Amino acid sequence: MATFPAPRSLATLDALGVQYVVVHEADLTPSRRRRVEQGLRQTPRLRQVICFSSPTGQPGPPCAPPADRIYELIPQPSPSPVTWRLWAPAPLAPREPARLWIELRAEGVTAFPTDTRLDVELTWKGPVQQQETFTLLPPLVIEEVALVPIDVRPPAEPGSYTVVARVRARNGRLPDPPAPQRLDAQVNVVEHAPPAPEPVPVALVNADLTPAPADIPELAVRLDWRALSPLERYYSLSVRLISADGRVIAQQDGPPGGEVPTLIWLPGEHYGATWRLAIPQEEELQGVELIWYDPEGGPPALVRHGGTWQQVVRVPLGK
Repeated sequence: MATFPAPRSLATLDALGVQYVVVHEADLTPSRRRRVEQGLRQTPRLRQVICFSSPTGQPGPPCAPPADRIYELIPQPSPSPVTWRLWAPAPLAPREPARLWIELRAEGVTAFPTDTRLDVELTWKGPVQQQETFTLLPPLVIEEVALVPIDVRPPAEPGSYTVVARVRARNGRLPDPPAPQRLDAQVNVVEHAPPAPEPVPVALVNADLTPAPADIPELAVRLDWRALSPLERYYSLSVRLISADGRVIAQQDGPPGGEVPTLIWLPGEHYGATWRLAIPQEEELQGVELIWYDPEGGPPALVRHGGTWQQVVRVPLGK
């Protein structure tokens, strides 16, 4: 879960149906306590209802720190609206296992209750017609964008298809969340289509390209990413130095989060590393290209940058 009391952490508590939060100040380091206190002052959704001073255990407020404080989580008055899209990143091969995606976007942070399920009736309309039904698990929290994969086998007949998804969100204990009745996507089914790139829910949040002193032919590249959802596997990042005429003149590959592998990234948190690329003599630089990939194989992945999905993220020198 994202660090409390960040908006994503509050959305997660909403999804779990949590109404009260206890903060044990004695268990926090001084720096962590200061960050929590600052976050609480900036969060109108948390209202202190009672506290207990240590070591007396007398109830308050007021309570001198360190204390145990109980906060009521005020319901969110108007959750951010969600935009839905059915999406295929590339042409698909007939009858080969593939994925379509339901993309959910929100301007702020919003959540689905934990018991929510998506009932999807999927119809392929084209050279032949094919129908399938699915029950899918939506993301717990949507911050900027989240993805729901649909594992499919496209029709055996190649051609251009309109894929129609009729979606219903249902919840066993609460009113059903809003969902679109119909989503459409154009999908090309092509013989021998290569594997389609998969979107990875991460976003580039910082790219700092710093040349070394003149006597050191090196470029330091600081890259920071935000995890938008849990990641399914270990990913690698290729950082490529590009010359003014578009050639790759230096390259480093490795985990995008340095010593923190992507499989354990927490949604909402930032991870990054600094890369050092040697600059060949007498080369003019254009910038760097960033490519995420699965080290076990497959095409480069799609990641978020500038509000779009990109297989190759280009960062010019001087950004």
